[in-house]
Order: sequence, then C-alpha cells, then structure tokens
Amino acid sequence: MASLTIRNLNEDTKQKLRIRAAAHGRSMEEEARQIIGEAVSRPAERRKATVEEILAFRCQPKESFDQKAETDALWSYIDDL
Repeated sequence: MASLTIRNLNEDTKQKLRIRAAAHGRSMEEEARQIIGEAVSRPAERRKATVEEILAFRCQPKESFDQKAETDALWSYIDDL
C-alpha cells in the first residue's frame, strides 16, 4: 500500500475531519481514505462554463479582414468539392 502525507492542513479542516471520523466510528486516517476513495471513484461532474470563462478564450484577429469575403470564399471552396 502507498502512503500519503498531507502537510499544511488547516486546523479547522483537521478538526472537522476528526469530528466526521468520530461520527462514523473511524480513525482520522481511515476517514481520509474513505473521503479520497469516494472522491476519485465517482465520475467527474460536468458543468456549464461561466460567461467569464468563455470570454477568457476569445482572441482578436491579428489583422483586420472582410468576414463576408472570407465566408464567401469558404462556401465557394465547399461548393467546388
């Protein structure tokens, strides 16, 4: 079995873990194993991106261009296929 050391754990978090472990009749170490095991076993949650996250991906073109001309050229190319 592998070992894991958690450093700089907030004292409040440690106290909550201690209380949670006691409520389940387990040691803090066993409670931490349970929490970690459950967390990595469930599928990742999908969520919708926020407007801010979407806007963070935007970029401006390096130079100005005629969008209509580009669109027409693209459709012309597709029609030629």
